[in-house]
Amino acid sequence: MKGIYFKGLNELRGIAALAVLFHHIEQYKYRAGTVSLYDTCAAKWIGGLGKYGVYTFFVLSGFLITYLLFVEKAKNGKIDVWLFYCRRALRVWPVYYIIVLVSFAFVPWLAQNLPFLRGEAEYYSRTQVLVSEPWFPLVLFLLFLPNLALRLCRPIAGAAQAWSVGVEEQFYLLWPHILNQFSGRRLAGVFFGIAFLYPLLPEIGQIIDPSFGKICTKLVKIFPVHLMAIGAIGAFAFYMKKLPEFVSSSIFFVSSAALLVCFTIAKVSPIIFSIGVILFILSLVQQKGRVNLNNAPLSKVGRISYGLYMYHPLVMFLSFGLVHHYTNASGVIYNLLVYSAVVVGSLIASVISYRYLEKPFIMRKLNRYSVIPSGELSK
Repeated sequence: MKGIYFKGLNELRGIAALAVLFHHIEQYKYRAGTVSLYDTCAAKWIGGLGKYGVYTFFVLSGFLITYLLFVEKAKNGKIDVWLFYCRRALRVWPVYYIIVLVSFAFVPWLAQNLPFLRGEAEYYSRTQVLVSEPWFPLVLFLLFLPNLALRLCRPIAGAAQAWSVGVEEQFYLLWPHILNQFSGRRLAGVFFGIAFLYPLLPEIGQIIDPSFGKICTKLVKIFPVHLMAIGAIGAFAFYMKKLPEFVSSSIFFVSSAALLVCFTIAKVSPIIFSIGVILFILSLVQQKGRVNLNNAPLSKVGRISYGLYMYHPLVMFLSFGLVHHYTNASGVIYNLLVYSAVVVGSLIASVISYRYLEKPFIMRKLNRYSVIPSGELSK
């Protein structure tokens, strides 16, 4: 069976990863007291860019994995849950636990022993938290609860970004069971319930009791599974061939892309933005016009986007430490040094990780545990 591969999705992953990277660099500069885009009229846009990149990852994941599970269920009558868990572990766990190991064991040691890192006040203070309080956040990270750790503990230098990975893995513990249990209209009802009723829990809880409303608010923030469910709705419509013909047109592609850009600038709610993302994804997978997102460099960035997302905070800590300690650069020169160090360093780390760490596990996943070939290594 030919591997399922949708052109344009890697490119979208690449854009999302670069958006998060760009946001974090400007955020770091602002917190360090250097000139940043946060000091300009673009502050509102920059402030939301990282979150929108993560929301894009959520919707993409919900769409693609749900679609693959639909195909598997159609082929075999049911989803093999154990094999699904094995595939998720092989794809996600190696990099995740490398980040946990480095952040908890090596980053505090580096901060203590490398003089150029001691000047990075925010990150350095985060590393020192682990000197006195390492065990509780470590247990949460080891149990794949980084999103809970981010709420209950101070952010862990180099590992705070893992919260979104934890959300996805927690979501996918139940997802194949839901798809096995329901089908047709009932399944569509479950999708819509998670996507649009679940985020209303804070308002419903507030009506019942203000304290309960606060608990529901925290739950939705810690566990924003509704964004992946929006991706799943798109997968359902695409798989069931319920999409109108104009979705495949160049006009729809351009319109949905423009809408997504406008949503980013206007800083709309996560749900509204995610609806924009799934519309754009549907335009990509249905694309028949001449206008498209196909771009080889962006596709390569998308292929290593998991590593780029996970490694860049560590690279930022080292890069800013070096730039701030060894140069007095400012203005254009400072930004060139910072962006060159962070972007190039993150890309190198991600390429090495993909080639020597991730790819062997991906091959094992494809060869031993895949039921439906996904074309994951396709160009």
